[in-house]
Amino acid sequence: MEDKKTDPSAKAEKKLWFKARSFGWGWTPVSKEGWLVTIIYMAALLFIGIREGNNPNAESQNILIPVGLLTALLIIIALKTGEKPSWRWSKPR
Repeated sequence: MEDKKTDPSAKAEKKLWFKARSFGWGWTPVSKEGWLVTIIYMAALLFIGIREGNNPNAESQNILIPVGLLTALLIIIALKTGEKPSWRWSKPR
């Protein structure tokens, strides 16, 4: 009797949250989880923009650091849950 861990037919296919773009480099959300992550990212950016945009004494690091961290987190999530990114000039033949 074979162990299910080593049996390739028993291995469930990984559900993609993000699919590689058809042109350029990057990802597009393709599942409800991917869209949820994208919407949360955009809402967080909007919150940061509104909070710091209304502050006349805001300094650039108050915007750049949180946006940079959020963007890095989004890229890490897309790398772990999506297709491998690569630069694409045209649709595959």
